Amino acid sequence: MPFAAYKSLHIFGAFLLFTSLGGLVALQLVARESAPAALRRLLGALHGTSLLILLVAGFGMMARLGIMVQWPPWIFIKIVIWLALGGVVVLQRRLGAWNRAMFVALPLLGLLAALAAVYHLGS
Repeated sequence: MPFAAYKSLHIFGAFLLFTSLGGLVALQLVARESAPAALRRLLGALHGTSLLILLVAGFGMMARLGIMVQWPPWIFIKIVIWLALGGVVVLQRRLGAWNRAMFVALPLLGLLAALAAVYHLGS
């Protein structure tokens, strides 16, 4: 698959990820425990699917760029952010008081991931 296809999938995965995270955080802020279980499951499935798309497309782009043996530091930055955005679902349910802050912090993590890739931070 061409590099542009992997890049498009990666961007699509990021859109899906932040759609699901925004929905989960908003659901926790507004509905708390009265939220419909089906909606929570749908957003959780969307979150997991988006993480998988990001992972596959990211590694596909790395393969197209010839980065497979020795990873530059910006790849590690992106993997740490990917892990953080994957684990934030647990935190947003347990730390309800922090949900408002997550509306700012999560997009900033996305911005950091984008900056790491565009400017090759740490290289």
